Amino acid sequence: MGARPLAAATLLALAGCVHQRERALVTVPAGALAAGPAGPASVPPREREAYRRQADSTAVLASAAASGWDSLPPRGESVPARAAPVKASAAPPAHARMAPGASLEQRARETFLAAETTIDAESATVYLPPAYAGEASLAGAAVADAGAGRRTADGSAVLTVRRLTVRARRVTLVVRSDGLPDVQVAARGAVSLRSDQPASVVEETGLRSLLLKNDGYVPLR
Repeated sequence: MGARPLAAATLLALAGCVHQRERALVTVPAGALAAGPAGPASVPPREREAYRRQADSTAVLASAAASGWDSLPPRGESVPARAAPVKASAAPPAHARMAPGASLEQRARETFLAAETTIDAESATVYLPPAYAGEASLAGAAVADAGAGRRTADGSAVLTVRRLTVRARRVTLVVRSDGLPDVQVAARGAVSLRSDQPASVVEETGLRSLLLKNDGYVPLR
């Protein structure tokens, strides 16, 4: 066999060992974008998985472009999951500065007035100095003056003063005339207390009675 026929035979043998590699093209049917990251159910599983990966990559690139490409992770690293938003407390920050001219005694009196506080009971009597009583609101099915600085609300009664809310079938507001500056609540029957204080949440339930005075309270179970 001559040199030329031998070379031709060698080329034919090599050509038989060559495999042609083709990459499958994934086609996404119309309306697939509206079906979510997993793709529509009519798409075969392999194509649906490829579509999901493509949709995830598109979302990452769009988010990175919107933030100036700073949020795009390095090659090979996974995209961190976005944490769920944490509900913030409604309480003022702990160790907040006192208002100018305020005293420690005033802060103690306003502990439950300045924090989101709710007291539920069958009946309650709220004693307020005149300065705080002027800010109070008393509502119910029937509200009447009981004399000597007393007002009573019956039937789904609600008293609010600043951020303190007292709810009961009967609530009595007493404007103090004894000269004492104390803020006081006496509640009776299936009492519950919840106060979102700066350092912690004060919570009591199922009490027979509750006596709250300024920044302290006494539960009776």
